[in-house]
Amino acid sequence: MQTIQVELPDVLAATFEQACLGSGQVRQTVLQELITRYLEDIEDVRDVMEILARNEPVIPLAEIERKHGLAD
Repeated sequence: MQTIQVELPDVLAATFEQACLGSGQVRQTVLQELITRYLEDIEDVRDVMEILARNEPVIPLAEIERKHGLAD
């Protein structure tokens, strides 16, 4: 496992510390979760951009829901 050192502005560091204390979680655990989520979001955006670049026809969600009996 690697160690990464991060410098944060005082306000952000204080907010982060309060969030960790409030949740009862260890800072390392919170940071690992935040980084994991962030990287997953980046991957999701990349996937969406690749899909949109294909210029395939789009079917509105409401139409799919109606077709499959899922509409409210």
